[in-house]
Amino acid sequence: MDIKKMRTLISRGGEIAGMGVVDLVWVDDVPYAVFEWQEMPDGTHDPVRMVMLDAQGLVAFPSAPADGITHQYRLAIEEPGAGEHGVSLF
Repeated sequence: MDIKKMRTLISRGGEIAGMGVVDLVWVDDVPYAVFEWQEMPDGTHDPVRMVMLDAQGLVAFPSAPADGITHQYRLAIEEPGAGEHGVSLF
């Protein structure tokens, strides 16, 4: 799974919490913001708390800056709370 870094506004409980950096993955050509990963027994990591994104709000930077952030999302993302998995694919 190709993992990138994305900058976006993050909201919690409907209120803007601020700008944050989350992992960005694509599953079947659909982008997802990943807030939490789970280590599997075989040493791989599966996304646990994730949110499906609107691809039209995603902007790729022409070149990755030194901080490794490759994308920006133009909309705020509601962070799934603890125990709330958002969209689960596994």
